[in-house]
Amino acid sequence: MSRQRPKKYIWWLGIIIVLIIAHFLGWLSKPENIISRGLGAVVFYVAKVPQATSNWWQTWQQHQVCQQELHQAQDQIKELNLSMLSYANLVEENQKLRDLLNFQQLGGHKLVTANIIYRGRVGGLLAPDQTFIIDKGTNQGLALDEVAVDERGAVVGKIGQIKGDSAEIWLTTNKNCRLAVTVTSSSETIGVTQGDLGLTIQVDLIPLQLNLYPGQEIITSGLEPTVPKNLVVGKISQVLKADNALWQSAIVEPAVNFSQLNFVSVIVP
Repeated sequence: MSRQRPKKYIWWLGIIIVLIIAHFLGWLSKPENIISRGLGAVVFYVAKVPQATSNWWQTWQQHQVCQQELHQAQDQIKELNLSMLSYANLVEENQKLRDLLNFQQLGGHKLVTANIIYRGRVGGLLAPDQTFIIDKGTNQGLALDEVAVDERGAVVGKIGQIKGDSAEIWLTTNKNCRLAVTVTSSSETIGVTQGDLGLTIQVDLIPLQLNLYPGQEIITSGLEPTVPKNLVVGKISQVLKADNALWQSAIVEPAVNFSQLNFVSVIVP
């Protein structure tokens, strides 16, 4: 074994000497160039790894910062939208109160204003609102059959039930709400309203000689002691006349958009 090792060393030493001589003679220039280019490319790409890693890290950090700023901007936009909506609601509410004050001053009415705290439906959840519950009652001077109006003085309905600190308003589209009405061209009561399926108002038994037409305004006649005259109830959308009938009927669209009301005012004596 001791004799084989020197032979191996001599063999490898010979190879090294031959490679050195071949290098100086230029015989290995092409392989050396190929190896050099290959190693150079490897060294080049290996040298770029830290820079690429650093660039990726910086890009990721910038992306995170942008995402955070985007979320903050979105939150600010939501807050601004809520502020604008709140401001718009305040402006609308203020205008309604101004209209209500103007109606009160022009008509000389005494009003008790109340918030709507519940909207009732007759016939299931999909049925339209036919009653309101308000947060004022007998303790605030209200009574049965008194009329409730919106900020413009248009009729919302009548008090159908009442307690100490609450009352139920039957809307004009409720079949239980009855109002003696007329038109601006007549000085007498032409009929009594009745709600029709919670959607419209119907006036029956109107004399045939009275000229009615769509778009004509229906107002309270003042026949009832608790309902002042000249309050707008709605406008005629259709006139019904049967052949050989002694009377005519009118379908009336309410003057009030009930879904947009937050409060009503009750006219008290």
